[in-house]
Amino acid sequence: MANLFNHTGIAVGLFVAVATGVAAVMLLVRDLLFGRRRAVKLARPSITRLPNFDNSGSGPLVRLAKLVEETGLDISPMAAILLIVMCGILLGGCLLLAFDEPLAGFVGLIAGGLLPLLCFFWQRARHLKQLQEQLPEAVDLMMRAVRAGESLDQAFALAAEEIPRPLGLELERCARQLDMGLSVAAAVRGLARRVPTIETRIFAATMAVHRQAGGNLAVALERLAGVVRDRLNYRRQFRAASAGGRMAAVLISSVGVLAFLVLLVVQPEYLRPFFEQPIGWALLAVAVSLQVIGLSWIFSLLRNSEQA
Repeated sequence: MANLFNHTGIAVGLFVAVATGVAAVMLLVRDLLFGRRRAVKLARPSITRLPNFDNSGSGPLVRLAKLVEETGLDISPMAAILLIVMCGILLGGCLLLAFDEPLAGFVGLIAGGLLPLLCFFWQRARHLKQLQEQLPEAVDLMMRAVRAGESLDQAFALAAEEIPRPLGLELERCARQLDMGLSVAAAVRGLARRVPTIETRIFAATMAVHRQAGGNLAVALERLAGVVRDRLNYRRQFRAASAGGRMAAVLISSVGVLAFLVLLVVQPEYLRPFFEQPIGWALLAVAVSLQVIGLSWIFSLLRNSEQA
């Protein structure tokens, strides 16, 4: 009877993994095939594809949807959720069948679910960095257009045509919103919300203040481009100077995790007392908590210094 329940559980797990994988692959293929067509629609004010997230949204689904949106990938939040579930079930099931240990299956489930999230965070950082690199050129184009006699709306349209993706797509959306009668302050606030970087916030604040107080827009844009370039140069120098410290922190923090995984695979009997006694669980919880606190503290210090 116990074997029957074990085989039934394995069969149910495989069915769930295959069904989730098929659904995730279908949604990913749909998003990738029709991504270019949807990218054109993104330039138009649409509340169905890109919902407006405000600071009050703090639920896990809202954060995940915002994370997927900020990656710049042409996938939907539902496809991302199914991908996370599929990776967790597949890796957990493979480790469970390979080692016949529930602990190995649980570790594989957690690791498989975290792997797509880490990829999303990496793609988000890469996407935002690319947007930051393109912003000074876009501001320069707008400055030259304003000096040539173009209006601010026409300057947005010109920058959207000349700047490639991903920033060109965001500027085109702003240009479409301005054509439909949306105010400049509202359009640039939407841009700052979709691209959560300090440089974009400075750009949005400059545009909003100029629309209210007036002044020489060309000079303001020229100074803004210089400020953004100075910030980017400072960030590059800081990252080059702190690369050794970041690498040392990553290596030191990964030694314990790698040693734990090696012992779990090679000699699991050495780790069995940690999971059979309450003191073992307490020691593991303390070790993981201290590791997370230390890494969070180090990277928060580096992030605050970089964004200063």
